[in-house]
Amino acid sequence: MVKQTNQQSELLARLGAFCSATEDVEHRCLHKLLGARYQSQLDMLREMLSASLYDDAIHQWFTDIGFKSIMALLGTNGQGIGTR
Repeated sequence: MVKQTNQQSELLARLGAFCSATEDVEHRCLHKLLGARYQSQLDMLREMLSASLYDDAIHQWFTDIGFKSIMALLGTNGQGIGTR
């Protein structure tokens, strides 16, 4: 979406607001995915996704903290779906 849109700044602002909401989630919730035990798998996933999806406009999502934030968001949403 980021690479294809003509309104990149608007899209990034919307996605940024959505993803920034996970910053507190990562610190309040201990997701097993974010534990030290799974760091190598998380690093591998980040590298693979970066190789195929990276764009300078979204570089912050491929930093260690940014990627964990996105994974925390996915984990939280997955928990909500699985428990309802």
